[in-house]
Amino acid sequence: PQTPVYQARASLEIQNLNENFLNMRDVSPTSNEGSSSPAESDLQTQVKILQSESVLARVIAKLNLEKKLLLDKDHGRLSAWRKALGLPESGPDSRREEVLRLVTKNLKVSPEAGTRLVDILYDSTDPQLAADFVNALTTEFIQQNVEARWKTTQQTGEWLTHEMEGVRIKLEKSEDELQRYAHASGLL
Repeated sequence: PQTPVYQARASLEIQNLNENFLNMRDVSPTSNEGSSSPAESDLQTQVKILQSESVLARVIAKLNLEKKLLLDKDHGRLSAWRKALGLPESGPDSRREEVLRLVTKNLKVSPEAGTRLVDILYDSTDPQLAADFVNALTTEFIQQNVEARWKTTQQTGEWLTHEMEGVRIKLEKSEDELQRYAHASGLL
């Protein structure tokens, strides 16, 4: 009589960033140089990001879980009592929070000791939903990571462009001063 619960599993390798790219370690205020275990703290950070509300919200929206998960709950005893007593159904904000709570309860993300691997486990009474959730979570995590790196790259490019403009202006001023000095000294 017990409903079977299926568990989908995925392993994700978290790559370390090349912190010494273009010798940036020397100027980076967040450089992990001298830290006892930078890879471990970065791995824990990535685990927290995988479990974050922003990533889970993207997965919930992508899989339309608000309708799928709450549809099953709407046929329960609580829904029947609400209808019988004429009470309103839960609002959209509470529905979103309820789905997020349900997803978080069924999700387990843990790092593998001594590796850069993270195990992702998701339990569901629907085996396809469990598999789809784990696949969507890994896809959204990777996509969000790529987007964050792209945004950082764009910001770095804008900063470099601004710095180059400042150097160009200084060079032009120095050339003007040199020309003025040359004219004043009669070197031309």
